[in-house]
Amino acid sequence: MSLESVAESGQYINKMSMGSGTEVSHNHHHKNVHYGKPHVAVLLAAFSSLGGWFLGYDQGVTGGIVVMSSFKNDFCIGVYGNASVCDLSVAGLPSDYRRFLVLFTLLYNVGCSLGALFISSFIAEKYGRRAIIFTSAVLFIIGTSMVIFPPGGSTKIMIFILIGRIVEGAGVGCSSFSCPLYRLVQT
Repeated sequence: MSLESVAESGQYINKMSMGSGTEVSHNHHHKNVHYGKPHVAVLLAAFSSLGGWFLGYDQGVTGGIVVMSSFKNDFCIGVYGNASVCDLSVAGLPSDYRRFLVLFTLLYNVGCSLGALFISSFIAEKYGRRAIIFTSAVLFIIGTSMVIFPPGGSTKIMIFILIGRIVEGAGVGCSSFSCPLYRLVQT
């Protein structure tokens, strides 16, 4: 093949791709792309933001709950100290109760990491992205139930509540993983 024939064939290809004087339609309609439905895109964007919203909301609510007197009455008084000790500032609280508060917050974040990194990737690969969303809801409901329904007053109950924080965090971690993934695949 000579250099001239290569150049001519390149010009021929360029002419074909440019339409060589004929008009080329760029409005290709794909089967799975929905044109003209902006409300679907808005709903998907709102849905994908729920994962991050759950994470921030739960952490914010937890920060306010642990300083409430009702929380201290359930989880400090009678377990770690008496009413006068449990009404002190954070630095004056019993060390075992402060450790419980740290674990109460920390284990939620550990659960979020486990849910986002391990549980979600396994379920996404094996069952698909809708199964992750369902799993995140189930884990969050189970974990929240483990945290809010048992009464305080015992260290064994406190351990159960801390395990509930891990399960609750795993649900939120799965949600943080799955909601943006669901949106990316849908658009």
